[in-house]
Amino acid sequence: EAANLDLGLSLAEGPNGVTPDSRTQLRGFDVTYRWKPLRQSRYRGAVVRGEVFDSRRETATTAGIATQEAFGWFASADYRLARRWWLGTLLEQSERPSDPHLRDRASSLLLSFSPSEFMLLRGQLRRGETAEGERDLDLLLQAVELVVDTQRVPDRLRGDPTRLSQALLNLLSNAAKFTAKGMIQ
Repeated sequence: EAANLDLGLSLAEGPNGVTPDSRTQLRGFDVTYRWKPLRQSRYRGAVVRGEVFDSRRETATTAGIATQEAFGWFASADYRLARRWWLGTLLEQSERPSDPHLRDRASSLLLSFSPSEFMLLRGQLRRGETAEGERDLDLLLQAVELVVDTQRVPDRLRGDPTRLSQALLNLLSNAAKFTAKGMIQ
């Protein structure tokens, strides 16, 4: 069996535009566990991810500057069915900065197919629920292609081919999850 555990910490701070001096702080912690059986099929494996994050945002009030806080998390699990097929699930929840008692939740089932290292096709059945009680059920179909600007690519890359492949897959996956057109430049 082959397994690895990755831990990460994210910190960011910057102006938020509410007042000239107001700032927002973002903090996050993530963990990723990858597993691959060595004795069985080489195209099997699993990835489990989780992240917690919080936000502290300074806002202007009649009494001066107030801080709004919000907390959120997501967890996902993916299982590799075959060489280019993945099945997964995603759970997420976040608080509203304006009122931490208001929480939005969502869950998804995902089926992904990667015809090459530079393309990802994904189907996602997503169920969401807002703090106000609104519910939705969406079926999303996405095709993401990684386009590389060859004018700015170095002549040679040194590194682990497995890590480079993981980085490319993560770029494609993030493009599918977090962009409107499924494109990263």
